[in-house]
Amino acid sequence: MTRTAGKKLRDLFPQLGRSVRKKKLTYLDSAATTLKPKSVIDAINWYYSHEVANIHRAAHFLGALGTTHFEAVRDKAKSFINAEHREEIIFTKGTTEGLNLLAHSLSQKFLKKGDVILLSEMEHHSNIVPWQLAAERHGLVIKSIRVTNQGEIDRDDFQKKINEGAKVLSLVHVSNALGTVNPIKELFSEAKSKGVLTVLDAAQSVALGLVDVRDLHCDFVAFSGHKLFGPTGVGVLWGQKRLLDELPPYQGGGSMIDRVSFEGTTYLQAPHRFEAGTPPIAEVIGLGAAIDFAKELNHPAVLEHERKLCGQLIEGLQGLGGVRLVGESATRANIVSSVIEG
Repeated sequence: MTRTAGKKLRDLFPQLGRSVRKKKLTYLDSAATTLKPKSVIDAINWYYSHEVANIHRAAHFLGALGTTHFEAVRDKAKSFINAEHREEIIFTKGTTEGLNLLAHSLSQKFLKKGDVILLSEMEHHSNIVPWQLAAERHGLVIKSIRVTNQGEIDRDDFQKKINEGAKVLSLVHVSNALGTVNPIKELFSEAKSKGVLTVLDAAQSVALGLVDVRDLHCDFVAFSGHKLFGPTGVGVLWGQKRLLDELPPYQGGGSMIDRVSFEGTTYLQAPHRFEAGTPPIAEVIGLGAAIDFAKELNHPAVLEHERKLCGQLIEGLQGLGGVRLVGESATRANIVSSVIEG
């Protein structure tokens, strides 16, 4: 990436135009949340300025227009992660809600007392605590795969534990702490051969252009919009349609009902059975603009640029003295963690 190209890219993000302590802002916290390009901000502003209306239930002009634009984002998300059906795209509040939905509904439908949920030691809290809550409710067992000193999944430990009654394997794609890119395709292929359901936390990997749900042998994938240059408060849960249509609802309310009476209620098929109530309309519109922005990126060039920056950071930290790096995976992405001795 040239200096000119870098400047042009900076110009797309309004926040990088501000100064902090009389210096141009440098932002190094994209693992927590990405900055937002002007195109995303403009899309949200346009909705709030010109198209506010509820969707899926309003018969007037603005309601129909909003529904059309909202549902178009479902198609964009389907294409972006190479899903087969648009009905497999569920809009959530983010990765955390997606994983909570799965832990709640999978444990009700497919799991029984004593079944094993298999995680790894490098998981984010959002891929640990929901499964713990489900385990407490249903008498499930949680086992964790060891992580080596290099910050990689211990393959021997994985092979051992995948054969110890595992019913669900839920793993992070790119570690938010170590930057390790896990060999998901290989691990999930092994799990699928044994009938294990596979869940992917793609929060850190979706913006890197690494998520192809069919190529990775996934059953379910969760990611957040705010780590994909989009707004907070919105994300996507993808699942295979045949599985989603078997899962019980996570929440009840409007827009997810087929027929309702005090004697009983039936529910719509996916995705609507998992989108109770008024959805985050403006946020979904913003997510659509973020997907458009991400699709225009030259992902190989971005990854190579980040690899070089990551190498400079590692070299600089190693030269400081008194700083110990954590995790040295050969597949590290754009995150570096360290410990200052003492």
